[in-house]
Amino acid sequence: MAGFGVLIVSGILSAIFLFFIAVFAAAAAYIMASYVLEGFSIACMRKKAGDAHTFPAWIPFYSKYLLGKLADRRVMGAVSALLTLLSVCLCVYFYVCRELNTLWFILLLMALLAVFILDTLIAHRIYKSRAGKYGDVLTVFTVLSLGLLRPVFLFAVRNRAAESVPAPECGN
Repeated sequence: MAGFGVLIVSGILSAIFLFFIAVFAAAAAYIMASYVLEGFSIACMRKKAGDAHTFPAWIPFYSKYLLGKLADRRVMGAVSALLTLLSVCLCVYFYVCRELNTLWFILLLMALLAVFILDTLIAHRIYKSRAGKYGDVLTVFTVLSLGLLRPVFLFAVRNRAAESVPAPECGN
């Protein structure tokens, strides 16, 4: 009877292990697909804007700046790139040191939240200039998906001509 219990427990542990492997594989596949879609989108938008050099769209942190440049939000793009770099460095620190310092972890969470907000604002500007009245809808779905659909939407609007988006007016 004890052998049967060991078989059941080892089966359950194997199923849990396979579940985590599947989740990890799905996350890795999404990250690669997201990187390719976003890089291809930035390259196409830069080419359409008249820039002959599309290779920088594939440089990981610099591509965030280029996205901000496409949206006429260079400072937001640069801050997003720096905060993304900071987030990666903090993740590597946590992995290498194997200790979770609460202050550094809070800094990581704040940096990730700021990157999400900045990337959403930059993407909204691009959606509005390329998708017109559907830009707000794309932004809502980007926020509801927690940013997972942003590369897909950027890929979808990459070939549309950019229109100038008027700056918001201050009402008096």
